[in-house]
Amino acid sequence: MQGTVNPEYFGLKNSAELPAVVLTTKDSGVITQYGIQKDGGGETTVTVSSTEPLKDEALSGLFKNGSTTVWDHVWKAAYPKFTPITKLPPTQLDKCVFYLSAVESSVASMETSAFSALNAINLLKIEPKQ
Repeated sequence: MQGTVNPEYFGLKNSAELPAVVLTTKDSGVITQYGIQKDGGGETTVTVSSTEPLKDEALSGLFKNGSTTVWDHVWKAAYPKFTPITKLPPTQLDKCVFYLSAVESSVASMETSAFSALNAINLLKIEPKQ
């Protein structure tokens, strides 16, 4: 969207300098993020992210000059909803065989994979020799 942004829409004074990004909370409504970029001529380009399609009322008051042209683009699966699993797969599959990414279905990150690898190394250290 493009227009002259109304700082009061964000609870700021009319003369306030707008930030480049405004993040919101779940309780504040369906809009999760505003990206604000000034073009120098008093106009501002605003991008908005939302967890659901927006109605015109959601943007009412965002711009000082009233309405603006809105270009919608709906991303499929932009905000996927995951349901946690109740039981993780086993970490140790067999003697000296470990599934390092067993926690990935509930928590996925490089740090957890590295931590899993460290734990597997420690388990291998205490594995009885044959």
